[in-house]
Amino acid sequence: MRLNYEWEKTLIVSPHGDDAILGATEFITTDCDYRPTNVLIIADKYSDQKLDTLPLIDITRRIEEKIQEMVSDKSQLLILIPPHEDRNEDHRVVHRACLPAVRPYRHLYISTILEYSIIGSTMSEWRPNYFMNISKADIDLKEKLMLKNYPKEMGYPRDRKSLETFYRYWGLEVTPDYEFYEFVVPYKILFMKG
Repeated sequence: MRLNYEWEKTLIVSPHGDDAILGATEFITTDCDYRPTNVLIIADKYSDQKLDTLPLIDITRRIEEKIQEMVSDKSQLLILIPPHEDRNEDHRVVHRACLPAVRPYRHLYISTILEYSIIGSTMSEWRPNYFMNISKADIDLKEKLMLKNYPKEMGYPRDRKSLETFYRYWGLEVTPDYEFYEFVVPYKILFMKG
């Protein structure tokens, strides 16, 4: 499956800063060369692992405000959100907050909504339906960003060997349907225009 609708801006909604790096680096590094790309990190150092104690409407409003800001010029927007099938309650809370936040804009300004997988957290029940091939250089960059910004998070399952194993697994999963890619990043399309 391919993304068949063009977008002009990208928004990555991330429960924590490391989730955007682990799940959507490819859009951060590729899209920012071509179109404005924003990462909205929901949990700050005070609310980390406590998002379930906040009113869901407050998180939803924060996401809505960012969407409104990004589509104020009527740009088409691609949004990446964390999956619901996740072990981390903060990730599930942000997923639930995203759904009503995107609803008013879905048919006007949102071209695509993708879920991204968070290595070591997304559960096996999650079933992606869109895949991007990546290179060892992409994995190098992901590892470099994690080491620079989140060095305490770099143990298993987020070490180099685990990253390569995860992306190689998805490469093997999609090979019968796609040309062979050694490393593949999985996504799940929730909504796509056209």
